[in-house]
Amino acid sequence: MNSKTLIGMTALSTFCFCLVVLFIAHREPLYLDQASRVYHGKRIEAGGTLYEMHCRSCHGLKGEGVGQLGPPLADKHFFTARLKELGLQSSLEEFVIATIEFGRLIGTRPIYAGNGSTAVMPAWSQDNGGFLRGDEVRNISTFVLNWEATARGSLVFETIEVPDFDTGNVRNGDGKAVFIEHCSKCHQFADTADPELSGPDLTLIKSKADTMSDISLPEFIQESVVVPAARIAKGFEIDSEENPCGSMMTERELELVTEFLLQ
Repeated sequence: MNSKTLIGMTALSTFCFCLVVLFIAHREPLYLDQASRVYHGKRIEAGGTLYEMHCRSCHGLKGEGVGQLGPPLADKHFFTARLKELGLQSSLEEFVIATIEFGRLIGTRPIYAGNGSTAVMPAWSQDNGGFLRGDEVRNISTFVLNWEATARGSLVFETIEVPDFDTGNVRNGDGKAVFIEHCSKCHQFADTADPELSGPDLTLIKSKADTMSDISLPEFIQESVVVPAARIAKGFEIDSEENPCGSMMTERELELVTEFLLQ
């Protein structure tokens, strides 16, 4: 191998190496952002489990508060005015973590004054005689702070692209099977279920298209499955509150049941 060939191969290898480095450097922020989102989501999930075990009896399962036991944590006042009300200069995260760690000997509002012999809220950190490790305290704080968008009324749902459906070539068998498995316990469609069910009859759902101007019928069906409370049929307000169907279907099953209902 002569020197010119060696120099050429070295230059080519260096060029390829630089391309790989540049590609990795270009993609690295995306990878870091994705990893950060996953980690944050896992902290919320872990915090939710701990909250359900240790906090809901006083603050409510949804952070709505429980009478005189504990104030609401998922309301607008908590996120917009609580720090100012207490005259604190810290961040809300620091306030929540400190409150969990050290508890509250006396209430800052008369309604939450304890019973005179015990603290209003016990200390939960292991360093202060409680049950929780430092990471568990932070996870609960992350879970509580995740209510902010909902409490402020600024929650924004991501737009989901809804594919066009060819209702003339419907895989009825697959869609019907999905409907029977996931929907027929609450809804009737033609002859698929008992008419006396807790949810609306979907047999004539195609007629809904004439009453909606802001959304297509396929979008309406998928929205109703993923976010049941988005559009509640009159007379079914109570039943829809605990509708679990949005967490039970895969994306493909959602497509199939939509096709089935549009036949």
